[in-house]
Amino acid sequence: MKKSVELTGPSAERLANTQRVIAALGPHGRLTLADLRSATGLSRPTLSAILSELIDDGWIVQGDARSGMGAAPGRPARPYSVNPDAGFVAGVDIGLHKVLVVIADWTGAVRHQLRHDLDPGAPGDERVVKVQAAVSQATAALSLRVDQLIGLCLGVPGIVDESGRITRSSVIPDWTGFHVGRSFSHWSGCAVDVVNDANLAAAGERWAGAARLRDDVIYVLAGRRVSAGLILGGQVHRGRNGASGEIGSAPALFVDPPAILLGEAAGQEDPRIPEVFRQAGAGDREARRRIAELCDRLGFVVEMLAKTLDPDIVVLGGGLSLAGAPLLDGVRSAVTLNADVSPPIVLGELAETAVALGGVHVAIVSAARADARLQPLVSARATWPDSPAGFHPAGADLGRTGSAAAASELPPGETVPIADSAADPAPRSDEGRTG
Repeated sequence: MKKSVELTGPSAERLANTQRVIAALGPHGRLTLADLRSATGLSRPTLSAILSELIDDGWIVQGDARSGMGAAPGRPARPYSVNPDAGFVAGVDIGLHKVLVVIADWTGAVRHQLRHDLDPGAPGDERVVKVQAAVSQATAALSLRVDQLIGLCLGVPGIVDESGRITRSSVIPDWTGFHVGRSFSHWSGCAVDVVNDANLAAAGERWAGAARLRDDVIYVLAGRRVSAGLILGGQVHRGRNGASGEIGSAPALFVDPPAILLGEAAGQEDPRIPEVFRQAGAGDREARRRIAELCDRLGFVVEMLAKTLDPDIVVLGGGLSLAGAPLLDGVRSAVTLNADVSPPIVLGELAETAVALGGVHVAIVSAARADARLQPLVSARATWPDSPAGFHPAGADLGRTGSAAAASELPPGETVPIADSAADPAPRSDEGRTG
């Protein structure tokens, strides 16, 4: 499927016509030759040649003939549609405590997800092996090999340069200086993107979550630590050295949620954070005071970023966002903005899967760069109002009540076909770490 397409001369016209056909079909269209002629304005010979090429390459399929009421007289026409099984991508969220793999087809429909818990003290090379094993297991669940993927995107905690090398990671120090992109590309045999996890989460929420169709987005990834992902002009903003959004390195913006919620002696591994929110919900005054302090600190971060960047929307994500209204209302109350700069502040919709879904989107976009015929489908996908087909966001109970409370935890290492999943994996609060 990894076919190179020329962009000059007669090939440019052929490419443009092919893009018109794919745009007309869309991800779920079933159109006959007559339908496509009407939609594209192309001649029958031109259409036939393009359709033949796309069928040979596997990108589209021809279905059973239409018949019955509404069908034209004479021989029934056979509809064409895109073939979702023509290409698959993987988005991978690599954290200190877990790896989450989401496999989607090239239309953006999520087909499988897998989560493995990781030993936070594991050496860097062991972490690489565990991540690779998780990706292999997830693809094998769909009877695929890793080298059959048309795109693979890894979300990592830390500063990533343009070559895919981690220049600094305080979360996984052993990976500082590690060329993740080169290593995983050599292992997988497919194209690999490596992106800071907060930036990927921002991309995920813009593609399929709370920031859909917004061009300027601030995403605050709040969990054990706090960082930010920025979308400016519809594009992830990396900064000159890939350090954009690494607010933890600025003392005035540094936030340490475990210390605020549990006391200075609390470590980054402390599992008691959800209990603080439950205690606050039960009326515990000290728990409420600590949460109010956390919201004040997060509110200051949001206020400074919003006043500086004037975004369309601010999205609160990461493990702490699963607390729901108590966190959101507290942050909103702590933010003071001018009437002319007052973006909505909302909770993320993708929960634990924001980073991995952002990776899916980036991998699809990269695949479309490799084969420009696919670009219309990527563009169309960005405007769809719903989440990716078959997608169910993961969640966890951080003291919320009612339907907002999350599902039970996925056992480590278990693979779940999305459509069959009865319970989503519960997030760990290593979401939202700074690099």
